[in-house]
This record gives sequence, structure tokens and C-alpha cells, in this order.
Amino acid sequence: MEQDWNIIGFEKYPKIVKSRYEKAKTKDDWFTFYIGKSENIHSRVKEHLIHSPKNSTYGLKLKERKTFLTKNEIKVGFWSLPDMPTVDKAIKQFIITNLERELRDSMLPWIGKQ
Repeated sequence: MEQDWNIIGFEKYPKIVKSRYEKAKTKDDWFTFYIGKSENIHSRVKEHLIHSPKNSTYGLKLKERKTFLTKNEIKVGFWSLPDMPTVDKAIKQFIITNLERELRDSMLPWIGKQ
């Protein structure tokens, strides 16, 4: 997988974290590949799909990973924070950041910064 993910000419994309990759457990032959967070999930998923290899954001740039995509099936799931109009934005961000960290620690996604 590593040779299909790390492509020459791609800039700023999530790298494989070898310590998690080596410890990752399968459930029905599925691995947790990536965990991220965004306030606009539709926009962020679109960025992960269509950004070019030269784009300066840390997107997955999946459209350009032809070999990787032909060898791997990807499922996308998400969770949304319930509407909490009276809760301060900083508190919501705190909840999301800590949830992401806990998920990352327990699910051991193969790629990602943290």
C-alpha cells in the first residue's frame, strides 16, 4: 500500500503513520484509513476527492491516485455534532477535537497528522 500512496509529485497530503499501520486491526477485512474533522463535511469530502497533487491543502487527493483506487475499496462514514445553538463555538470545537483524538487512538487510522 505504501508505494501506491506515496507518489512523487504530490504535495501536502496525509502520510502513512507506520506505527499505526503496523498495529491496525481488521474487522471483516476493513481497516480504518483516515479520520478527519470539518465544519463543512460536504466541502471537505469533495476536497479529498478532487484536489490536484499540487494543491497546498492536506487533502487525500484521491482522484489522482489511480493505482491506489483500483486496489482498494473505500467506504465513507461520518458523525455530526447535534445542533446546540446555545453552546459556544469554542466548546463545540473542544468536543470535536477530543472526539477525533479518541477515535484516532482506538481505531488507529493508517494515515493522518496526529
